[in-house]
Amino acid sequence: MGSFHAGALYVIKSGQELAITQENVSCYPGAKEGYNMPLTCNDEVIGVIGIYGVPSAVQDLAKLLKVYAAKYFEMEINMQQAFQNTTLKHSLFQLLSENYSVEQEQKICFLIEDLKVKIHFPIVILCFSKPNQSLTRNSDVWILELLEEHLLKHNMILAKQDIWGFEENIFILLKNIGTENLSDYTERLSHLLSELNFPVKTSISTPVENWKDLTISYTETLWMQKYMKNIFQDLSNDCTRLDYILAESAMHYGKFLDIFIKQLHKNFKGDELTLFLESIESYYRNQKSVTKAAEELYIHKNTLQYRVKKVLEAIGIEHKPPFYQEYLMKLLIQRIQLNH
Repeated sequence: MGSFHAGALYVIKSGQELAITQENVSCYPGAKEGYNMPLTCNDEVIGVIGIYGVPSAVQDLAKLLKVYAAKYFEMEINMQQAFQNTTLKHSLFQLLSENYSVEQEQKICFLIEDLKVKIHFPIVILCFSKPNQSLTRNSDVWILELLEEHLLKHNMILAKQDIWGFEENIFILLKNIGTENLSDYTERLSHLLSELNFPVKTSISTPVENWKDLTISYTETLWMQKYMKNIFQDLSNDCTRLDYILAESAMHYGKFLDIFIKQLHKNFKGDELTLFLESIESYYRNQKSVTKAAEELYIHKNTLQYRVKKVLEAIGIEHKPPFYQEYLMKLLIQRIQLNH
């Protein structure tokens, strides 16, 4: 340590191997007899590997050591870069979850520049997770890593123009749609997900054209991924948008809805409430067709009508207009699902 090795300096400057023998050792101050080779990583000389001894005797060992050393430093550098990228992406996702400001936009742009990604609008936000799991646990990440490999393999993620990473067991992708038709991309994605040997819950935002809308859509998509129950949710779809409005309304007005829910628990005990709510949910899902709902539930039509009537009476809306009844019941069902 702290000594000068002229042979090593020559190898670094020239990038060539150097055999130092007893005959030429005096030409390299600080050096000893041995074999010296440049240590490279990513096509750049980062050091010198040298072994003391007769060059012809240690040359093969030096070359073997060079291979192992180069691999070690390559892995070390890649790990450092991966850690740095993970840190940058975490900071980016945290910024996107905050309320928009000009200062926030500038920070986002700096982070994206550090990630060496060229982002162009429109952008779509996609969230993936394993269904029916606690989104705060660090389990089952390997499933999302398999998904990541699958999406990269099929060019659903492009490294130079997309940003992706993991946040609280959710795989997040900021997808640069460019000139591709979003419905075509969504269809390809749906097909690829169906090929997997495990289910993946997916939420997709509408395309956004600026940073302010990106922060809003980021929050919306994460909220949908966490609280809504469907396995594939695309906000470009009319039905998904309506479900989102209902779910968010059920969350926002939870204090008032919980009053009705207490009345339901007071009138129905245990599994009876679940049974009755499944009946009324089927009733409205089938556009209030008693015949279709009864067939779906494998019960008699009279039984279905009885259950619907008892639920409406339990919360005191049996005489309200049909729209009032349906809207409130759908909100209540959403609220109960959110609580679970």
